[in-house]
Amino acid sequence: MRRVLALLALAVAGCGESVPSPIDKVSAAIRGGAPDTEHTAVVTLLTNLGMGLQGICSGTVIHVQDRDALVLTAAHCVVQVDNAGEPKLPPVPLPAAKITVLPNGILGGPPLPATALTINPGYDAFIGSRNDVAIVRVTGDVATLPVVQPLAAADDQLQVGATVTLVGFGEAEQPDSLGVRRAVEKPVKWLNAQFLGFDQTDGLGACSGDSGGPTLVTVGGATALAGVASFVAGTRADPCATNFTSIRIGQHADFLAKAITNMGAAPSDGGCTLAAAPPVGATKRLWLDALLVVAVLALRRRR
Repeated sequence: MRRVLALLALAVAGCGESVPSPIDKVSAAIRGGAPDTEHTAVVTLLTNLGMGLQGICSGTVIHVQDRDALVLTAAHCVVQVDNAGEPKLPPVPLPAAKITVLPNGILGGPPLPATALTINPGYDAFIGSRNDVAIVRVTGDVATLPVVQPLAAADDQLQVGATVTLVGFGEAEQPDSLGVRRAVEKPVKWLNAQFLGFDQTDGLGACSGDSGGPTLVTVGGATALAGVASFVAGTRADPCATNFTSIRIGQHADFLAKAITNMGAAPSDGGCTLAAAPPVGATKRLWLDALLVVAVLALRRRR
């Protein structure tokens, strides 16, 4: 059976990404959160990492056009690993055929195969990178998928103490909760132009499997995406115990605009895109393998 690597680390600069090292510990995700049926633009990403490793991350639908949809996630979720389970350096994007998006989590709805992906060219696979963002294009029955707009830098008025909503599909305390969308509200503990930081010593927040999930805010009565889940800090016994950091998305407006513009073709520059459509059999196998989860390896902790 495949092992599942619930990812939530971070990155830095390059044209491919690295996946966090697993820690031998089953960890909670969206700690203290409740099952969420409201934020249905938040989806699960499954990645076939090879060597018996199955990755799970979260992402958000930010654009739909005809039969294509764009999912914003963390770059470290969609890169290749070496034989030791470490990110390849320089980072190498996964083939699109290795990625499947599940709109309603592991146990709900038909899978959507990825047909292309683009990683921020500034990402280099190191934890703490402000460029840990990527776009995955999926193709299929996407017309009914809701969309959440990324927050423009000019509209990002977040301040310390502001309450946001974290959403993800990681494993919670219950052993059968992997792949279930959950949400929790958190106040911003600290921030700068690149990051949003959250204290998790209260037992509430993000952890393994929530990588790539959104930090949501309400602007003018509408939900907007302010950040992308990137990395945590804690102890080896509990790698998510101390704090959690999200990438502030307003700084990546140019990257997002280029990805949307080039939805139907590979970007001419500034990104690494693979556009091989996966065979139907491979997609089915990825879907079935995800149901055979027997272990969840937690994310790489910040050192």
